[in-house]
Amino acid sequence: MRSAVESIAALKAACESGEVEALKGFGKKSAEKILTGIANRAAYAKRHHWWTAREVAQPILEGLRGLPQTERAEVAGSLRRLRETVGDLDFIVASADPQPVMDWFVTQPAVAEVTAHGATKSSVRFEGGLQADLRVVPAEQFAFALHHFTGSKDHNVALRQRALARGYSLSEWGLTEKGEEGDLKAEVADSINSEAGLFEFLGLAEIPP
Repeated sequence: MRSAVESIAALKAACESGEVEALKGFGKKSAEKILTGIANRAAYAKRHHWWTAREVAQPILEGLRGLPQTERAEVAGSLRRLRETVGDLDFIVASADPQPVMDWFVTQPAVAEVTAHGATKSSVRFEGGLQADLRVVPAEQFAFALHHFTGSKDHNVALRQRALARGYSLSEWGLTEKGEEGDLKAEVADSINSEAGLFEFLGLAEIPP
């Protein structure tokens, strides 16, 4: 009886030694696919220097902004926060017609793998292992989505708590009055079309990303 494989290193060794391809139902191609998956896992898990990530993100962002369906587009996440290293990319687009935006995103030449292709969210991996997510939202949700997917976890928790203390529920989709099903009153919602407007509404000076 063969011993159980309990680590990635042991699985890699079993593939390289021929043990995996000798198993019933496996073969040489199966072992090669597993080795490729292990190599990809290592590449995708690493963080990338800010300037390297920016070089990947900038042409995508410019392309998104150039689409006729795009009303607004920004990059969010740790790249927008100017972190020294970036784990993945987050693109936020405002559009009333998301499908052409999604189709454009997943068919870019730099895309090595499409891991999700949905109606309002798609995910890809670029050559070099950098992962990217694209979210398309209605224009009235753009400021909230951009803020949420830019902020760190602690920042977002603090802002949600501040909103709750003032009687509102804050999420990536918008700001609603606490305990009510409907959206904010139109005159308030219309005034929050930017992060600056959100901070002002919560009684805060604008906090740069």
